[in-house]
Amino acid sequence: MSAEQPLFLNRRSTINCRGHLIDTSIPKVMAIINITPDSFYSASRFRVESDIIKRVEDVIEEGGDMVDVGAYSTRPGADELSEQEELDRILPALTLIRKKYPDLIVSVDTFRSNIARSLVKEGLTDIINDVSGGEIDSAMFETIAELNVPYIIMHNKGIPQNMQQHLDTPGFSAYFAGYLCCA
Repeated sequence: MSAEQPLFLNRRSTINCRGHLIDTSIPKVMAIINITPDSFYSASRFRVESDIIKRVEDVIEEGGDMVDVGAYSTRPGADELSEQEELDRILPALTLIRKKYPDLIVSVDTFRSNIARSLVKEGLTDIINDVSGGEIDSAMFETIAELNVPYIIMHNKGIPQNMQQHLDTPGFSAYFAGYLCCA
């Protein structure tokens, strides 16, 4: 093993996306497409169909491997959305992307199991990216297991409306390792 190469790059690992094995021992580029008016990063916001398609085209031309689409801003202090509002935002974008780029790997950024279930069953997403790591919706782990899709587990303390109040975590590395072991 080379000293310059991180250990995880020496392990062959894959994830299954719609029957295709994706080699995760080689880094992948995932571009962000936020279907929100209030994402913390304004350059990631896309609401018009032509802008969404242009962004996906740019991602592909620049060598991106997949896109992550989100409709619920999780920036600190973001407004709360109902499940229906989240679906109303994300469905048209995902339908458009899947129709024009059927082979593109699509991840959906959601912390709601009902949204995950609906979008996977519709064939509109390949991966679920949960910024809450299953903390906001207790049914998420069971749903992911049932759907048998790749799951990106992230960590976040609190909800977008109050997460800034939970920043101080002494011994974060040990805390986080324990968090992932128990997830």
